[in-house]
Amino acid sequence: MHIFTSKKRNIILKLFEMTKRPDSWEVYLPLEGGNIFVLFRPVCSKCGKYWSADRKECFNCKTKYYRVKVCPKCNEIYPENVIWCEKCKEKGKKIKTLKMCLNCAKRPADREKIFVPTTFCWYCGNRENKFEFKILKFS
Repeated sequence: MHIFTSKKRNIILKLFEMTKRPDSWEVYLPLEGGNIFVLFRPVCSKCGKYWSADRKECFNCKTKYYRVKVCPKCNEIYPENVIWCEKCKEKGKKIKTLKMCLNCAKRPADREKIFVPTTFCWYCGNRENKFEFKILKFS
């Protein structure tokens, strides 16, 4: 059984602390097992704010994806985890909710992705990003 020394535990806790914030860094561990770590994160090349690769936008109109689904029959909006329209279910019809853009009402066809990673900064609208790097050495 492998037991962490308190020094190794402290290094790991510091690295985890840097990755849990919304503007978090990605950490790459050294292959040799040393104490030098590379951290990087995508940022806007204009305003310097964090460029989240997790956020999505509509492929067609570039509107933000708000993690909701819509009933195609009555247009009721539900959280992403709701599978069946509650309104239509009450009326005896079982209608499945669909992911669709709230702006252009475009919805994906079979195996088509309508929501893609963002291509613009959500803070200033710039369309170019870059990467910030940090190298940490713990002794």
